[in-house]
Amino acid sequence: MTKTAIEVVAQAHRYLNVLSVDEDPSDDMVAFGTATLTGLLDEAATAHGLTFTWTSADVPDGAWLALSRLLAAEMAGTSERPSEPVSRAWTRFRAAVQADDRGDWRDLDEDGTATDEEADIADQAAYY
Repeated sequence: MTKTAIEVVAQAHRYLNVLSVDEDPSDDMVAFGTATLTGLLDEAATAHGLTFTWTSADVPDGAWLALSRLLAAEMAGTSERPSEPVSRAWTRFRAAVQADDRGDWRDLDEDGTATDEEADIADQAAYY
């Protein structure tokens, strides 16, 4: 199931404590939030090199909370509410939408699998 732009905007306002759980965002909140959200996704594509197979109209469940936090951090200055730093919000968002393509460092012979022996050696190396 995916989330809509309005759901992302509403959650961002909840993070900023300007909207309670039982309230819907006003038309002004939706207009400003969706414009900012569109700008953030454009910035993610152009400045950060992120590509998406989805739009702000259908944000995947795995990304919507991180995107809401990023939106809240971006909008925090206009509402004069405390929020996490924008850099942390970008890091959280990137972690949510980018696949971890690092190899398994325990695979010492680089054959594609980490055997129990290789895992034991890696555990010893991490301990010391």
